[in-house]
Amino acid sequence: MSGVEESKMNRIRANIKLIALLTAASVICLSAVYFLFVAEAKPPSNSVFNAPNLMSPIKSVAVQSMPELVWSQVKSASTYELQIVSENPIRTVCSKRALPASQASYRLQANEALAPGIYHWRVRAVDNLGKAGMWSEDGIFIVQ
Repeated sequence: MSGVEESKMNRIRANIKLIALLTAASVICLSAVYFLFVAEAKPPSNSVFNAPNLMSPIKSVAVQSMPELVWSQVKSASTYELQIVSENPIRTVCSKRALPASQASYRLQANEALAPGIYHWRVRAVDNLGKAGMWSEDGIFIVQ
């Protein structure tokens, strides 16, 4: 095998190792999302609220760095719990906050501006005793 062919083979081997590494990292990230958004999404057995419906953004919509998140109101809720999870570069909870029940939307402020990337968000109602209802389905948006 010539030096040029050997060099090509070494690059191919390096690319295969990189693909394997990226595949393993993707599996880890997907496992983290499963835990954050599926395993934890099960409602408490004595949940008093249904999940709010997400209104905007929902499905991979491109937004600016301070998007407005909108959901349906839940009757008798005292507060809402909002959670935003980043995929940049690994999935982490980047915002979690309590909001008054009179507020069925939230616009991120300048000090909360999000970096470019993919984000998931969800919301749930909480009663005046602190008992949380079911999480909404997760919405996805892309910050450009």
